[in-house]
Amino acid sequence: MLNGYARFGSGIKLGAGYMRRVNDGYAKSPRSDLWFLGASYTTGPWVVAGEYYQLKYRSNADKGQYLTVRTTYRLSRRTNVFASVGHMKNGGSAAFSASAGKAGGNPLPGASQSAIVLGMQHAF
Repeated sequence: MLNGYARFGSGIKLGAGYMRRVNDGYAKSPRSDLWFLGASYTTGPWVVAGEYYQLKYRSNADKGQYLTVRTTYRLSRRTNVFASVGHMKNGGSAAFSASAGKAGGNPLPGASQSAIVLGMQHAF
């Protein structure tokens, strides 16, 4: 795995990375490559961020591309509200979920899926 990030000024952060996985126990697709790229911008109580991921298996056409955009508003030092929108585009027979899906929540092989998350976070 190789990754890193850089900060520019007080509010911009860019990150990228690559991970190769070798899984000889999975004969269908023993090798995969994961690429990711992300950026965030902080201004006052707001944080806006986006990330792109691509997971591709080397032995076949299966791959997944995931794009997500999120925003966070800091209500206090320990409490945030947030919203996130994501879209997973599957290729080949891949059936990756956009939301870390519950059992039976994955899309059909090769189909896309979108997700929206709204929430509040409080650190104790």
